[in-house]
Amino acid sequence: MFFEIDPRSGVGANGRSETGSASPSVEVWVGDLMDDFVREIAGAVDAPAIERTLASAARRLMGTGLTRFVPLQKRGLFPGVEVAVVAARPGARIWGWLVADEPLERLDERAGMVRRRLEALGRTAAGALDRLAKAPRVDPPASVRGVRLRVDPPASSSFVAGAPIPGVHDETFLHAVLPLFFNQAQRYSESLALLCVAVDRIDGIRALLGADQADRTTRSVGCEVASRIRSSDFAARLDDGRLVVVLPRAEIDDALAVAGKLRRAVAERADLLSDAPGLTVSIGAAAYPSRASDLAGLRAAALSALSSARALGGDRVEPAPALTPSLALCR
Repeated sequence: MFFEIDPRSGVGANGRSETGSASPSVEVWVGDLMDDFVREIAGAVDAPAIERTLASAARRLMGTGLTRFVPLQKRGLFPGVEVAVVAARPGARIWGWLVADEPLERLDERAGMVRRRLEALGRTAAGALDRLAKAPRVDPPASVRGVRLRVDPPASSSFVAGAPIPGVHDETFLHAVLPLFFNQAQRYSESLALLCVAVDRIDGIRALLGADQADRTTRSVGCEVASRIRSSDFAARLDDGRLVVVLPRAEIDDALAVAGKLRRAVAERADLLSDAPGLTVSIGAAAYPSRASDLAGLRAAALSALSSARALGGDRVEPAPALTPSLALCR
């Protein structure tokens, strides 16, 4: 069964309203499924965990008990209908296929929507598998089924330069998942906010105390950030050491409130950098649709706001400017 009947809305178990069209309840339910899937993928530490999560989400989406992930080397060994390829993008490495016991056409009006969602599931899983193939995860996730745990900075004795930060993803994962979050926001007319976080004077820390200390400082700040955001949010570290925080269903006022909380939290943690006092961060905030009309614009707005915060002396939060009326009409 796709979901339980709601007698108040007139929506049946097949996911259609009394008029036969896809109901808002179905759209919201599928949106929640995608959010749950992304969070589960974020916590997976190996390929089998990603594959199990993918198959489970596909079963929920199709409403069938026999949807499975079939890896590339086992194609053709399992009966069924291939309903989606698991590849990050056309022409990229194919990890396998989602195979179901029944064709998508049985879903009638929902077939097109389900196919698009299955493809989105496959792209997200493939991106996570690509990342794992390049850099296997060595730390446990910072959240367990939506319950975010406090993550303390790693002890210096166990520090490994360049190692993953607990609760913070890498740039590959960000590039794979952020478009999915943005497409969700566009489809359901929701907001999406980005924070771009940089440790102030990190170049000076690197010059005075060494690259290892600079990396250790960024890791400590990343742990602090990850421990203070919602379970529906996620943080990622860019290759240059900056952090990006993705806030689904958040507008610019929400983003500024979160950014202010993060800035104060870092400033109040003297132990984040024991070798030098006064560790601070600068944060740029942007949100769709009030500050940007597309994903590229959202990224650029957050980065530009960060540059403004640093140019104004650091240890501050700066919002991206609002869209002009002419640009807002183009959304």
